Amino acid sequence: MHAELTERVGRLATELEPLGAVAWDAGEPMPEATRQFLAGKTFSIAGGTSEIQRNIIGERVLGLPKDPDPERELPFAERARG
Repeated sequence: MHAELTERVGRLATELEPLGAVAWDAGEPMPEATRQFLAGKTFSIAGGTSEIQRNIIGERVLGLPKDPDPERELPFAERARG
């Protein structure tokens, strides 16, 4: 949830200050709107995507079955590509 919240705050910051988020004077520090936006992206990547985290919670915590994989027993090199 922290990664998603940080990403939302970053998007909101860029909506409130759109020009400051994409352009600033040379030599000036990065605007806070830009920092928030980029932080949201790094948090969502660093912890794994939210969808992957939800799958882990569903399988390990809630005991839900794993997604079906008809090729589970095949070596990777023999799996269908597509």
